[in-house]
Amino acid sequence: MSIILFILFFVLMSAGILYATMMLAFTFKWLSLPVFKSKGKTPETTITVIIPARNEEEHIAKCLQNVLVQNYPHNLIEIIIVDDNSTDNTAMLVEKIIAENTDRTIRLVKLKDVSATALFKKRAITEAVSVARGKLIITTDADCRMGSKWLATITEYYELHQTKMLLSPVTFAEEKSLFEKLQTLEFIGYIGVSAAAVAMKNPLMCNGANLAYEREVFNAVGGYKHNDNLASGDDVFLMLKIKKMFPETIHFLKSREAIVETFAQKSMNDFFQQRKRWLSKRPGYKDVSVIATALLVYAFNFFVLLGFLLSFFVAGNSFMILFGLLFLLKCFSDFVFLYPVAKFFGRRELLWWFLPEQVLVIVYVTLMGIIGSNGKYKWKGRELK
Repeated sequence: MSIILFILFFVLMSAGILYATMMLAFTFKWLSLPVFKSKGKTPETTITVIIPARNEEEHIAKCLQNVLVQNYPHNLIEIIIVDDNSTDNTAMLVEKIIAENTDRTIRLVKLKDVSATALFKKRAITEAVSVARGKLIITTDADCRMGSKWLATITEYYELHQTKMLLSPVTFAEEKSLFEKLQTLEFIGYIGVSAAAVAMKNPLMCNGANLAYEREVFNAVGGYKHNDNLASGDDVFLMLKIKKMFPETIHFLKSREAIVETFAQKSMNDFFQQRKRWLSKRPGYKDVSVIATALLVYAFNFFVLLGFLLSFFVAGNSFMILFGLLFLLKCFSDFVFLYPVAKFFGRRELLWWFLPEQVLVIVYVTLMGIIGSNGKYKWKGRELK
């Protein structure tokens, strides 16, 4: 083997060892997080549930009904739906629900004149926070579902620990195809990593479909100021600002009663558009830990694919062996991590599809690092970047 191939072999194996070490560390931290057991304490905190919505006529009524039946004192909760220039019947359906529930505090905020801004969802949340009355802001998405103890569990944990920001679990549900099941398995892995990173006191990512933070903290960090050139990232940029200003005040709520469910993408095109949207916030990252973790994950997936390709073009079986080692290392470390996470979500049956999920992740992560670099994507009828 030439010196160049030897160096390449060494680099690829080093990346594999670093990745496996990181995943095992995440596994230990996930397992170290205790499952929160609610004691049914009567809540005292005023909360505002914010639901940004654009073209969600298929889901908004069900989501609102789930929020309206929460086991939470009506006088302590307000619900704000922000209609982001929907072109369907979203606003009309919300107005109908408001008219049918005059005993509840529900408000519809309609955004106008957004063509000159890239904020979109960030602007929707900012507008809602500016008129919110609750001490604790809880955000979710219009296509989400949640159990009746969702708000009470979040608030009980908040009152016990007085956190500035609280991350809670999200998963996909009602999968109708293998492709959707693969997405669910991958997605709960992201949630598990989010939780483990919080346990390490170094939050890396979060999901706005189930996020809680104090209204005063949102204002103290300046909301989304300095991130207003990127349409995506309403959740993680806010988390990173809170992490910087109020270190060690971000917690993860490991409770099944706090789980929020949403839906996987139905088509490959929708999947790639979603992932490009997630990737579009990459230029806004300043946190060294986030950047280093993302680079390691991308590099390792790229190297696994590279090892596979090189095994066809390099004489001998060295790179076939290397690919086998890297793939086994990835499968071992990822499975060890995903098993307890899937068990928590009650979705261990998804692990039957673990190997196809690994192939999907290796290929799409590598491709997204290349084709996703232009930053342009389509989302809810808009072309964004």
